[in-house]
Amino acid sequence: PWAVTAKPDSCQQSLQLLEKMLNNPPVPVSALGETGLDHGRRIDPSTWGLQAEAFRVQIRLAHRHNLPMVLHIVSAHEEALNILRSEKLPHNPGMVHAFGGSFEQASHYLKLGFHISFCGTVVDPKRRKIRRAVAMIPEDRLLVETDSPDQTPITRRPAPNEPAFLIDIISAIADIRGDQATHVAKTTSRNAERLFCKHAHE
Repeated sequence: PWAVTAKPDSCQQSLQLLEKMLNNPPVPVSALGETGLDHGRRIDPSTWGLQAEAFRVQIRLAHRHNLPMVLHIVSAHEEALNILRSEKLPHNPGMVHAFGGSFEQASHYLKLGFHISFCGTVVDPKRRKIRRAVAMIPEDRLLVETDSPDQTPITRRPAPNEPAFLIDIISAIADIRGDQATHVAKTTSRNAERLFCKHAHE
């Protein structure tokens, strides 16, 4: 959605280019994204309508090519869910990236078949809503990520985020769920492979 905000005049052209590339991909494609809605404070509300239009187009492309989506949803879960419910989704819909909402919000994505991915915010004990969601997500829908270079775990600030910091995220999730870190690492790796890797070789 940030691309829509930055270049609204070229949105249609970019979507047409995306469709052309998916029809004849220059490299193996494993997912479509990031796509979604961003109604955060830094985003001009006048772009919300165009964001929704672009989101619908990308959902339809993902369905047509049976690609999982990587969703970027900020302060717009209700709107995003309404759009997702009104469209046909891929067989494996994808993941909600850098999820920062409540378990109640996550449960609606789970019902649609999405995985929920957590980043460095889960390391902060003050983020109780997110940590409660971490505790309640079904194991087979749990993913981890860095969201680099943003969302640096509090244990690593002020450095920019990087993949090496996944160990902090996995350790925090293990503590929250009462699991071993090795178990969380293996489980989330297996979930990611099941969701994404088969598409890259089709």
